[in-house]
Amino acid sequence: MRVNPRKFTTVLFLFLTTAGGAWVWFSQEDPATTQNSSFRLLSSQPLENFACAYPQSADFSGTLMAASLSSFGFSPLLQEANLPVGGRPAGGDMSPLRTIRDAYSTFVSIAVDPVNGEVVMSDENRFSLLVYQRELDTTGVAEYRRRISGDRSKIEFICGVTIDPVSREIYTVNNDTMDNMLVFSHQDDGNVAAERELSVDHGAWGIAVDRTNEEVAITIQHRS
Repeated sequence: MRVNPRKFTTVLFLFLTTAGGAWVWFSQEDPATTQNSSFRLLSSQPLENFACAYPQSADFSGTLMAASLSSFGFSPLLQEANLPVGGRPAGGDMSPLRTIRDAYSTFVSIAVDPVNGEVVMSDENRFSLLVYQRELDTTGVAEYRRRISGDRSKIEFICGVTIDPVSREIYTVNNDTMDNMLVFSHQDDGNVAAERELSVDHGAWGIAVDRTNEEVAITIQHRS
């Protein structure tokens, strides 16, 4: 049987090309296991039932929480509340004690001010900070005590919010379009300017105040 030299050459070329490509592919090292890789999997452990349970040895007595609240100036509130100490936190399928509803707002973050009996929420949809009564429970649109919003406030896509219980100031950060941290007075309402403003990295999300060290911690949503 005669073999067409041209066809044989074509078939041999395709075979060698395919074999060579496969050899190069399988001979490459896994980037996740090379020493030069900055990310390596060290170990893995499967989760049982895809859920996390409370450790049996954990202390849920509330002592640590009470000490933390006392350091922030909440001692009078703890004495007045006279809440029982001890026991595990409630859990499971349960209804909330109170509900604040607003069909027009997009709530992103919440801060509780137990000293003044208020709750502050950040609203990305209407570019505003909303202050509610802490024990408010509504079935319709909740009525706020104060609302900070407008061009002078520089509030746009705000995310994190926290309260300094000593100075009674409200801290918040803009996540997009306005890369800043804003500090408002406890009594501010309407289209008012912030008392202080700090430029921060783009994508700021969370914020916390450290009264002991007089510092503010801000989390950034993006890696860089």
